[in-house]
Amino acid sequence: MLAFFETWNKGELPNLNKHDEADFACLKSMGVDVIRLVCDFDLYTEEASGIGKIDEAILKKVDEVCDWAERNQIYLIIDNHNNHTFDPFGQWTYTNNDFILLQKHFESVWSQIALRYKDRSDYIIYEIMNEPNGGNAGKWYKIQQETIKLIRSYDSKHSIVVSCIEYSNLRELVKLKPYKDDNLIYTFHFYDPYLFTHQGIIALSDPTNARLENIPFPYDSKRFPKLPDDLSWLREQYRTEGTVKYINSLIKKVTDWAKL
Repeated sequence: MLAFFETWNKGELPNLNKHDEADFACLKSMGVDVIRLVCDFDLYTEEASGIGKIDEAILKKVDEVCDWAERNQIYLIIDNHNNHTFDPFGQWTYTNNDFILLQKHFESVWSQIALRYKDRSDYIIYEIMNEPNGGNAGKWYKIQQETIKLIRSYDSKHSIVVSCIEYSNLRELVKLKPYKDDNLIYTFHFYDPYLFTHQGIIALSDPTNARLENIPFPYDSKRFPKLPDDLSWLREQYRTEGTVKYINSLIKKVTDWAKL
């Protein structure tokens, strides 16, 4: 994931010169063949709600990054990241108005992106939204379906990355009815076991993990650290979830779904 288009402040451009084509050439030499380009388009539109014309400086830089990717034969996912406007602090539900604004945002952004990049090579890929949430799978499914339809009205060629609610959780993905489009890539984000992958990390929605350290994977009773008294219950949970068997059982849910 390449995040030099990411910022937290509306109207403030990121450092667009943070990377250059030499970085792509270096990554290619290491065997990298796909890069996910984080683009906070919601912060680079005319209106604070993520609607309107995208800043031309951003688009010109995306043009250049597409050139780098194509010349180095690296797939580039243009990722509409959006964690700041539509889910800034991990809220678990959207109001009806939030969903309306989200759909308008997609209509605004993807009509511009699909029109601009429709004639690019197959190395360019679109991702509708990073880690969608909202807590309403039915509404998200419909909005994503309408966005696929919108993109296809401009561009019938490029692959589109689609996902599910609860931050692209695989448990939600396996409930998703596949869309009627043969050129979609279904994605899920997988951080299990969470105690291991997020130990020591400060999270606005859950500060628990910031207090953890030296959690081993897989679970090992001899190496497992002493936990704070109020978190001691996590040891028993991790005894089950911090195992290769448990992780494989989760991945199997997705592989089984993919075969349907």
